[in-house]
Amino acid sequence: MFGGAYLGQAIGGSAVLFLAEVIPFRLTYVFVALMILLVTQAFRYAAEPFFFRHAREGKGRSAFAKVFHYFMLASLVVFLLVSSFAHEMVAFQVLGFQMVDDAYWMGLEVVPLMLFSFVLWGAYTNLTIWYKLTKQVRFGLFFSAIGVGTVLAFNFILIPGHAYMGATWAMVISYSVMCLLVYVTGQKYYPIPYRIERMLLYSGIFVAAFFVNNAIADVTIGGQFWAKLMVCLVVIGGIAGFEKLVPIRWERGDTPADKPVA
Repeated sequence: MFGGAYLGQAIGGSAVLFLAEVIPFRLTYVFVALMILLVTQAFRYAAEPFFFRHAREGKGRSAFAKVFHYFMLASLVVFLLVSSFAHEMVAFQVLGFQMVDDAYWMGLEVVPLMLFSFVLWGAYTNLTIWYKLTKQVRFGLFFSAIGVGTVLAFNFILIPGHAYMGATWAMVISYSVMCLLVYVTGQKYYPIPYRIERMLLYSGIFVAAFFVNNAIADVTIGGQFWAKLMVCLVVIGGIAGFEKLVPIRWERGDTPADKPVA
């Protein structure tokens, strides 16, 4: 999405001011993107053979929903931890050398939003399995075209007033639209019993926890690191406990007409 940043100059920004903003944005993008995309790609290589094997054997689609559920939980945990401790991570010193120079810290404000956009990208990647299993890959081209059109439109709308934050919001909106389209269409052609309501609830809790930690970081008292860590542990532990106490009965959502995919 570097193109979203460079678009800013073309639609009304000063070249010098724009470069001053875009360089930290690019460095932050690389920092976040490499971390999340490596995880997403590793997941794809591991999960897609699993999906295809289960589809050929005609096993319950609840297995696909379960993989999505725990993938999203893991992604949200990463979102909360990295967004809450981004400053601590870049300020970390190894043998007296700081990981990221202070001059580029201004780009850190975009980290939480960018992380959340990659959580959505991971969700989209997971949800696309239905059109691969049913050999209807034309839908992939359609969803990608809608995503590109959405991000370009919102870049033109948001970048003039919000610079690289506008570009990042455009990514979030684009991935949200793509997730919605692939989910709704997939439920028509290859229903999978995702527990979307519970995942939306969890997403709201993790986002709220981030805002709590962000407020803690703004307070100029000691012990911020431990206070933020406590919030993270309470949220993660609370959701893990809720999953244990109120387990999802995956088999109830199986599709009766589950047939092997050729």
